[in-house]
Amino acid sequence: MLLAFATGCSTSDSETTSSPTPGSTASTDSDPGDQDASENEDNEGGYVYTPIDWGDNPITDVGQYVMKFDMVEKTKKLPLTEERVTFTAWWPISAGFATVYDNYADYPNMIEMENRTNIHIEYVHPSSSEVTVLFPLMLASEDYCDMIYYAGLYPGGGDKAIEDGVYIRLNELIEKYAPNYNTIRNYTEEARKMTITNSGNIWGFYNICKENMPGYMGLNIRKDYLDRIGYEGRPRTIDDWDHVLGRMLEEIDTLQYALAIPPTGKTQHSAFSSAWDVGSEWYQVNGKVKYGPAEPEYRNYVELMKRWYDKGYLRKDFYSVNPANYNNEVCWQDYGSGACGATDGANSFGAMLYQFGMSTDPNIFVVAVRQPVLKEGDETHLRFDQGVVNPGAFNSEQLAITTACKDPALLTSWVDYRYTFDGYMLIYYGIEGLSYKFTDDYYINITENVINNELGLMPLAALGSLYAASMLQASLSDYTNGWCFLDPVYPTEIMVWAEDKCDYNYPNISLEATAAEEFASLYSDIETYVNETIPKFIIGALPMDKYDDFVNQLHVMGIDRCIELKQEALDQFNSR
Repeated sequence: MLLAFATGCSTSDSETTSSPTPGSTASTDSDPGDQDASENEDNEGGYVYTPIDWGDNPITDVGQYVMKFDMVEKTKKLPLTEERVTFTAWWPISAGFATVYDNYADYPNMIEMENRTNIHIEYVHPSSSEVTVLFPLMLASEDYCDMIYYAGLYPGGGDKAIEDGVYIRLNELIEKYAPNYNTIRNYTEEARKMTITNSGNIWGFYNICKENMPGYMGLNIRKDYLDRIGYEGRPRTIDDWDHVLGRMLEEIDTLQYALAIPPTGKTQHSAFSSAWDVGSEWYQVNGKVKYGPAEPEYRNYVELMKRWYDKGYLRKDFYSVNPANYNNEVCWQDYGSGACGATDGANSFGAMLYQFGMSTDPNIFVVAVRQPVLKEGDETHLRFDQGVVNPGAFNSEQLAITTACKDPALLTSWVDYRYTFDGYMLIYYGIEGLSYKFTDDYYINITENVINNELGLMPLAALGSLYAASMLQASLSDYTNGWCFLDPVYPTEIMVWAEDKCDYNYPNISLEATAAEEFASLYSDIETYVNETIPKFIIGALPMDKYDDFVNQLHVMGIDRCIELKQEALDQFNSR
């Protein structure tokens, strides 16, 4: 079964047929310059994003404006080909979105994309939860689809994939056949540098946003619990947190523990360790690369977590949670049920937890909290930062075209449609009139088909399960998309996280092929060792007087060489 999902592209030669799809609703859109000028006369230059007016109801009565994407076309000249052409795609699918259709090609928005472009996609859908296992099997089969999503999983990176004759170098194809992608990737210096390798290769299409999202996720706490213990404001210092966690554990009957941390013992986005200006993993200070657990200051964080574990603030078996289930089992389910009072990273706001059935308490109220400091007035330099380019899970969610593709120029043009405004709206929101509507001023309203869907799903789940496959995958992106489904406090709360600096963050960059192979050969064992050892210190299975031995072992295992390789990559990235 695994091999069947890993391969399956042996019949992937592009095919052409002369007949259009029955029931096609495709328009033969002309170039944007040929469209009726009245279409945008009240909104010249693109679609306008303004702050959301949430009103009284975060779901049924509220829409949202979309971000202004005036740098890309509204659409492309369609259809892209006169004769129907078929391409194949190895494209992992999440079980959460496969509740109704088990293939992207069957979704209404993908059928509409086929009708518009005259290009049919045959999808091979491995499970996204098994993608790291299935990807190597697919490569070993040497039976490649025309395009591969999660292409960043290639051992050694995109440069190595080109060198091995698996991926196509896209630079020239993008220049000629993907004007929209080319424009958005060059719109900011960050996007330009993130989407090309040190060798000068463009090997994949990324999710790219025009503007950086302010915060997106970080520490959050049950504000309704703070109110119940009579605590005003939000904890700011480590001492504040110690006081709040202790009070909540004493006075909130439903609490089993006060603070959720991952099973590795290392908080997401350097929460708490950033008080000592040290990251949970990789970070840089003024261009000098560092690895948090190897730094002396990281011991302060480990000792803090041990004290809190001993006080009962942490879940007793936090180390036993499957890392892949941490957000769902802990940050959503435990949090929503009232078993814990604060989490370290998931954007688990109250109304969303309630709407998605993670909480039965309609009064649940969650707020964002800034990164803790040692004393009032201190600044921190590490937090979550999405950036304008989102590499996704495992830094690998890019779309590559393989050497098996017989018409890479046409396929490049198809991918480019995903970076037009019409393509973006189709991918994320589905078909206008069916799953969403635009008002005259381009205000998005989700339709009753989604809100009161026949399956009884929450609106966001319904959109992804019934109407809009392939959301936020290899496309234009807007950090506000989906806000109309979330807690009404969300847009305000992300600005709380954004108050902290992130100038010590290490950028999401890949190493060159040879360096990547060497790094992986060393860091894989180091990462396992760290993830297994930090929890042992926290729960007391290892005494803290063995901590220096732990750090020394990191050096024996090659962490210094890993730092050198990361440093070289950062220096090369900064000089692109």
